[in-house]
Amino acid sequence: MKVAITTGKPDWDQDVDVRFGRGSFIIIVDTDTMTFEASENPYATIRGGVSDHLSQFIVAKGVDLVLAGYLSPVDEQKLLAAGIKFLVVHNGPIRNAIKQFKESQLSAPIKKGRKSTRR
Repeated sequence: MKVAITTGKPDWDQDVDVRFGRGSFIIIVDTDTMTFEASENPYATIRGGVSDHLSQFIVAKGVDLVLAGYLSPVDEQKLLAAGIKFLVVHNGPIRNAIKQFKESQLSAPIKKGRKSTRR
């Protein structure tokens, strides 16, 4: 499975950027081999259209899942339309986020007006 995360530097021990799309780098981790590819994020500082550009970029890279602390409603729509899932990860190193994902410790975002089913 390929997982996309944005961050400030292309390093396993760098913190996940909680706002997907605004990190300086896009890290794509292959969770089967635990290898990663880092690309500079050319969309990190643009004012509008980040969702469109970034979703197209990660679809082209074959990403299955995005890990981030927050996605705007537009980001979520674009990713879901492309068949890409999203899980919430709180601040911390990429290494920890991937470990939490593999151990099923992450959750889907809770939508407003919908009650959580977690107990």
